[in-house]
Amino acid sequence: MNSRSKYEVSTLENASTNVRADNNSSVQSSKVVKNVKKKQLSLRTKLAFSVGHVFNDLCASMWFSYLLTFLELVLRFESRMTGALLLLGQVADAIATPLIGIQSDKRYNFLLCRYGRRKIWHLIGTVLIAATFPFLFNKCLGCADRDQWLQFAYYGVFVTIFQIGWAANQVAHVSLITDLTPFSAERVELNAYRHAFTVISSICVYSITWVVLGVSEDNDTERQLGPQDAHLFRNIVFSVLPVGIAFSVIFHFFVKETNPETQETRQNQNTEDTGVPLEALDSYRPRSYSFDINALIHSNHAENNDSKIQRQSHGTDEGKLQFDSEIELNLAENHGEQHLTWKEWLKKLQFYEVAFVYMASRMFVNLSQVYTPLYLQDTLRLPRESIAIVPLVTYLSGFLSSLAMKPVSVKIGTKVTLLGGSIISIITCIWVFFGTTEAFISWQIYIVGGLFGIGGTTMLVASLAITADLIAHNTNSGAFVFGAMSFFDKLGNGAVVLLIQELNPKQNTAINTSDDWYHRSVLAFACGGSALLTLLGLLILSRSQHKLQTSESKAVLKVSEE
Repeated sequence: MNSRSKYEVSTLENASTNVRADNNSSVQSSKVVKNVKKKQLSLRTKLAFSVGHVFNDLCASMWFSYLLTFLELVLRFESRMTGALLLLGQVADAIATPLIGIQSDKRYNFLLCRYGRRKIWHLIGTVLIAATFPFLFNKCLGCADRDQWLQFAYYGVFVTIFQIGWAANQVAHVSLITDLTPFSAERVELNAYRHAFTVISSICVYSITWVVLGVSEDNDTERQLGPQDAHLFRNIVFSVLPVGIAFSVIFHFFVKETNPETQETRQNQNTEDTGVPLEALDSYRPRSYSFDINALIHSNHAENNDSKIQRQSHGTDEGKLQFDSEIELNLAENHGEQHLTWKEWLKKLQFYEVAFVYMASRMFVNLSQVYTPLYLQDTLRLPRESIAIVPLVTYLSGFLSSLAMKPVSVKIGTKVTLLGGSIISIITCIWVFFGTTEAFISWQIYIVGGLFGIGGTTMLVASLAITADLIAHNTNSGAFVFGAMSFFDKLGNGAVVLLIQELNPKQNTAINTSDDWYHRSVLAFACGGSALLTLLGLLILSRSQHKLQTSESKAVLKVSEE
């Protein structure tokens, strides 16, 4: 056989090998896509999961918006005691959240936990909430006329149990997302549905409060809240309670949690069937799913993968990469990067700088939510239903502004977005301080409420994005980072509320009713100060990142010169 014939035979063999490889790759990709579709959640499961946090959302809206108002204006508690109760709840939540998270990750074999390691904690939390929440907005049973310290102990027990139940419900529900589906696209979608029902829950609370306070048997809707309105808050609680319980029942009935051992068996079976580990399928992200701000926590790393895939696929013949190429890219990236542990996070300066920014922005949102009802009643002397209308305006404006956050931050950057939100918040607080005219009381207050929502939501969403950027590819320790941010937030906010309540000159609302300027000052200086602290934290963080980038550039330049 001459050399030309040998060359032709060799060429034919190589071509045949390439065809077989392409066919095998095509068959493998086909199997993977079929496996992805088979493992996707049904719409019924997605919706049933999404309503599992409605009970928490209903209670959270009442907790932050009306607890201090109920304790001070209706029960006539001293300000320092109301602050201490709120701090007690925040501390209980901060401690219970990581502990319950650790326990829910463990695998117990006793009969009760076979119901589902996440769902059993969700069920425990639901029972604790249902058993304690009605007592928080009702008079002290058997001790309504006794010493306030005795009443403090009474409410303190229910506050602690309620917050433990709230933490159990929240941790179990969030943790269940990764157990239900291995795909980032579906996790984003679950968070989108979850956020939608959070919005609906808050609107439901404020609407019910508006109706109950605006339409009552005494027909005196122009007056402010007082001890005679205790039954109205009881009616509000018993209106939202059955709604929350009903949605929790739907969640437990329709959502089936997969046993961890069964998950491992399915993962091994998937690898045998397709030759691709199940975690690699996480890179398969259908482009039809919408993006949700709250899902940024769970999908930031996957979005970065998508952008890399799209950039690399731009030059291909058909304008896109094959699915198996996406898997290879995802696996190569995951195996090529070193992930930080929680101990290593504690040694990073930027970890604390970002935590400061997040805590300050969250403090603005929480303080405005807590003290707006007191400001409306104690300072502006507006009708009692105003404590429902203005917060409703604030929440709706904040929700609408959150829809614009992604395109705005893409165009101008996350830090500039945070800067803009801080400036809006500071201007709003200045407006509150000088808002004493009749025009302000009659209609400008609703514009101020809307600006509180826009400024607070912008700062909070941007700070979440900065936190997600800090985590970057360190998704294995991402839960610790966000847990730590939440821990700092809860303790910081609780301590500030306690300080504000301690400094209140009107410690006994039943005796002194002349100091109506205080809650205006709280919104102006405490909320405004939180916005200023957010700006300060942003400047410190930007300077630190600039120094880090400069040092890295010098190191790279030095290496290239050598």
